[in-house]
Amino acid sequence: MVDSLQQLQPIFLRLKHFYDAALAESSHHSGTFIGPPRAHCTVSAALNILLVFFGGRPACLPAWHCCDIKFLADLMKQLNSQILTVDPVTNVKFQHRYPSGETFDNYIITRSKNPRINRRKQGPWSDKTIGLALGMHPKNVVEFSKADDGSKLSAFIVVEYGSGIEVYVERFSNSPSSEEMAEFHSQCEEKVASWNRIMGSFGLPYRFFSTFEFPIKGTVD
Repeated sequence: MVDSLQQLQPIFLRLKHFYDAALAESSHHSGTFIGPPRAHCTVSAALNILLVFFGGRPACLPAWHCCDIKFLADLMKQLNSQILTVDPVTNVKFQHRYPSGETFDNYIITRSKNPRINRRKQGPWSDKTIGLALGMHPKNVVEFSKADDGSKLSAFIVVEYGSGIEVYVERFSNSPSSEEMAEFHSQCEEKVASWNRIMGSFGLPYRFFSTFEFPIKGTVD
């Protein structure tokens, strides 16, 4: 494994270049962007791919429209070719159906033997199907795309510490029971702890922290 990680240093260095570019984006725009910032999107996707590959996540769904797709493909190729003791990561094409009924082709990244992903599933994938594939709490899967319709929902957010880049967002109902909230909070804390352990165990410098975001009562769009 040590030798394999050494072989991956060139691709990790390329990731560091995107990371530095993301810091520059934030500095230049003071945190306000017109359109999605390319380096931010690429770093977020790359960190999620690493977490999928090393077992921290069952799958991830990058914002493909704003990523450097060639770099992400190279990252997956290098991981799969250098660390042969781990199931390879792969793209699974599916038809994504929004609650509005609109559909489009999308790609989810997962390990090749992930039992949560049904590669033979026919027809569009609903938000519930996607949310479960991504490892979200079962109570939250129906909230998966509600942010797109202007709904004000609470959210669990994971951020990369050094850059402030969001790597994971899970929205949840604004009225969970105290037992459900305690269970979800515990699950979220363990998720972040495990991701930090993974990065540390493979000598990678990236670390995460989490926050909960709640809508301000009485606000109007």
